[in-house]
Formats: sequence, C-alpha cells, structure tokens
Amino acid sequence: MTVKGLEPEVQRLIQRHQQEMAETRAYYADEIQEIEERYARKQTAQLQELRETFHREKEEACRRERDLLQKRFDSELQRQAEDFETQKRRLGKEIQEEKERLGLEETRIREAAQENVRKGQIKCEVEVKFLFSNNKRQYSEHRTLSLAIDLSP
Repeated sequence: MTVKGLEPEVQRLIQRHQQEMAETRAYYADEIQEIEERYARKQTAQLQELRETFHREKEEACRRERDLLQKRFDSELQRQAEDFETQKRRLGKEIQEEKERLGLEETRIREAAQENVRKGQIKCEVEVKFLFSNNKRQYSEHRTLSLAIDLSP
C-alpha cells in the first residue's frame, strides 16, 4: 500500500478521532455542567444555611440584648422605687416632725396667750380695785363734803 492508498484510512481515523474528541468534549462538558450545577446547589444550600445561622444568631443577640435591657430596666425601676420609698419615709418623718414642732409652737403660743389673758385679768382686777378704792375714797370725800356743806349754816 502506498501513502495515497492509506490516505482514506488516515482521513477516516482522523475523522473518527475528531468525533471521539467531540464526544469526549461533550461528555466532559456535560460532566462540568453537572458539577457546576451541583456546586451551585451546594453553594446555594450553604448560603441559605449561613443566612439561617446568621438570622438565628441575630435573633439570639436581639433576645440577649432585650433581656439585658429588661434587667437594666428592672434594676433601675427597683432602684427608683427604693429611692421613692426612702424619700417617702424621709418626707413622712419631716412632716411628723413639723407637726410636732407646730403642735409645740401652738401650745407655747396658747400658753403665752393664756398668760397674757391672765396678766390682763390681773391688771384689770388691780385697776378695778384701784378705781373702786379711788371711787370709794372720792365718794367718801364727796359725802363728807356734802355733809359738811349740809351741816354748815
């Protein structure tokens, strides 16, 4: 056989080789496509799982923050309630002390007023006695004078 006689056989082998290469390329292209799709699905699933994990972590962080804020709020509320009760007791004590002070002041003023009334009464009694004795003396003098005038010729 000559080279020219082998040429159709070589052409047929080349064509068959090219066809096998095309089939192999198509096979591997399908394999690559399938691998890429599996990878994309896996990535999508991982991404979804990450989203869910981040969402759970975010919800947990929010819950912890709410709990922390609630504890702070409760603590502050308790502190303010204690401050209120302390202030209420202090003001109640101050009011009671002021009532007692005013009661003592009222008693002192009442006693002073009673003392002034008593002194006024004594002064009036003294004045009345003085005026009465003065009137009595004047009456006696007047009577003595009247009698003296009546007795005189």
